[in-house]
Amino acid sequence: MRAPLCLMFMLACSSKPSSDTDSNDPESADIHGDADGDADADGAADCETVMGTLTGQVIRALDWEAADRPEPNAHVFATPSDTPEDPISILANATGEFSASLPEGGYSLEAVSIDNCISMPTSIDVAACGTVNQNLWLTDCALGGADDADADADADADADADADADALVTIMTDCTLPAPDPIELNALRFEGSTLQLDVSYSGGCTDHEYQLCWNGSFGDGFAPEATMKLGHDAFDDMCEAVISETVHIDASTLIDAAGGVAFNARVMVSSDVYVATTYTPEAP
Repeated sequence: MRAPLCLMFMLACSSKPSSDTDSNDPESADIHGDADGDADADGAADCETVMGTLTGQVIRALDWEAADRPEPNAHVFATPSDTPEDPISILANATGEFSASLPEGGYSLEAVSIDNCISMPTSIDVAACGTVNQNLWLTDCALGGADDADADADADADADADADADALVTIMTDCTLPAPDPIELNALRFEGSTLQLDVSYSGGCTDHEYQLCWNGSFGDGFAPEATMKLGHDAFDDMCEAVISETVHIDASTLIDAAGGVAFNARVMVSSDVYVATTYTPEAP
């Protein structure tokens, strides 16, 4: 009877739970550590841009008003913390929400409503491929209310008009322009001898420049028409805020060439993307 007992004892002693990998094995731990490191490296490699995303909402939260509410069409200014660059302007929508792509780095955020109520400066850090959600609360009105804000807005408009007068785009002739950077043409109109072109584009990190090229002809149609091609240089602007502005063009070249008669003016970026208007001389 000793032989079976010994056999059972040997079987019991030799049985051992098996596993594909010993958790206490240093080499196994190294393998798992390397795999985790490779996964982290792969995750970092997926980010191939220096841009991050800022989102948020502007909330009107004034002590003397009954309730807080979203502030429509407020401007948000993102000022880089470490560089002497101008603030990046972001326009909120009708419900106060805003979103923009910004280069990675630190920023100071401030919001301003159309009646000049402001938020306190808020610091954020934007990481490449990351998203920062930051709401801004309007807690004070710098000029004390809408009436003073209207007066200040009028003064700003006068200052803008003076600046625009010094920044008229000249119509060039006998010229060739490269394909313009992306831009939307919204409206065209004459104000005296100035042609005003309303445009919008995605950007906000650089100043954009415009050129206008005309071949000197009024065409062969029933009514004289000057067709001009718009040049737009964004200087590699990587920001994605929606910017709307008015380009002021010195139209005296067109008016003089037309000899004092009415004519149509067309500004185009391609054969099927253009805006047009009519110049009518003032009555003597």
